[in-house]
Amino acid sequence: MGVFGMSIETPCCWNPLHSTYEYDKKEKDYIIRGVHSYIQQFFGPSIMYQVNSKNVLPISLENVESSSIKCPENTKPEELEACFQNSPNQKTTIHLEGPLAGNICSDSVIYKADFLDVDCLRNRKESEILRHFKGKRLRCMNTSFSNSQVIEFLNAWKSGQMLKKSKLLGIHTNFDLNEDEIMGKVDHIKFNKRHGNKENTVATTTGQYLIRESDGQKGYLTISQMSVHLAVFGQTGGHVNFDI
Repeated sequence: MGVFGMSIETPCCWNPLHSTYEYDKKEKDYIIRGVHSYIQQFFGPSIMYQVNSKNVLPISLENVESSSIKCPENTKPEELEACFQNSPNQKTTIHLEGPLAGNICSDSVIYKADFLDVDCLRNRKESEILRHFKGKRLRCMNTSFSNSQVIEFLNAWKSGQMLKKSKLLGIHTNFDLNEDEIMGKVDHIKFNKRHGNKENTVATTTGQYLIRESDGQKGYLTISQMSVHLAVFGQTGGHVNFDI
């Protein structure tokens, strides 16, 4: 599958020395829609269409499967939501950066992305993202999650109240986390696994996992000083990779 990416930055007229085209800023949206429509007609559905936008919200385009948006200062959630009007269910990734002037609504299409990567939505209720996300993979960067918030989330996951469909979660916080304090208030199971044969033991891996009460799903958990990773691999376990 090919990939067509459209970057939306400062508009620029035709310059033969640099092969660029400068245009009236008022015509930007019209030109972008025209170029996108032409590319779709030429290549058809075999192309994965991506939108990359920095410090300006992109217009809503059809058949976009992946978006990376660095929001301008004080972007309103409804303005961000409008960017996905013509491609509401993006199949791959939505990456968001920058502060919002409000909270994303609970039924936002943003929460339905396969992979949601949120970086630095300052002063927002970050727990709302965990509560409403409906996709498979979630990463929250530069958050202000505390020990008590992590404890609350993990217990909510165990009881089936949050992230029922998610397979991978990564939380990176700007505050120090205390693994002993967190695990002391979350019911979990520790495991040890030795690698090697009977004669030679290469290494021993230790870890812990949670069991979701409603369906017995296992959530393999790793906590460091500034991050929490949870990987759900069903009742029988399997290979765990936290690199998301």
